[in-house]
Amino acid sequence: FADLSELGGGADVALSADGAEGDATPGDSRFSVRHAVVAAAADYFYKSPLTGVPASLVLGTVPFVRDGGSSRPSLEMLKSLLTRGWSVLLFPSGTRGAATGLKPGFAYVAVDAGVPVVPIHLTGPEQAMPKGSHLPLPGGLVALIGVPLDPGDDYDELVVRTQQAFDELGGGPAD
Repeated sequence: FADLSELGGGADVALSADGAEGDATPGDSRFSVRHAVVAAAADYFYKSPLTGVPASLVLGTVPFVRDGGSSRPSLEMLKSLLTRGWSVLLFPSGTRGAATGLKPGFAYVAVDAGVPVVPIHLTGPEQAMPKGSHLPLPGGLVALIGVPLDPGDDYDELVVRTQQAFDELGGGPAD
C-alpha cells in the first residue's frame, strides 16, 4: 500500500477504559480511533491475491510477516502508519487466541513510534474467525479495553507491563 490514508478510514470513535464515551483529551484514559487497520498474518491471509485482496478490502487488514528477522519490513510499515495517525490492531501473542507469551514486535513498534499500547482482551475471536476460515462467521466478540500504557523506552519492560495488563483484563495466567 503506497498510502493507506487514501482508503478512507474506520469510524471516528472515542473509547475509554472505564466505558465512557466522548471526545478524547490529553491526559485522560480515552483514545480516539479514526483510521484503523489490523495486522494480519501474511503467511495465512496473503498466500495469494485471491485471499489477500479481500482480506485487505473486507477486513481492513495489512500483511504482517511473522517470521523472526523477516518481520522487520512489516514492523517498519506499522510504525509508518502509526506516525501518520493510524491505529494498528496487533495480536501480540501471534494468534487470535489467548494473549499469553507475547511476542516483542508490538513493543518495538510502540516504543520506536512513541505511541501508547492499548491492551484489549477479546473474547470470542477464535469462534468468530476460526483458523482455516477466511471470512468472519456470525457471532459476537466481547472487548475489554484496558488503560493505555505509555510505551517508555524499554522494549522488554513494555512487554512485561502489557502482559500484566492482559492478565488483569482476564486474558492471561491470572484467569
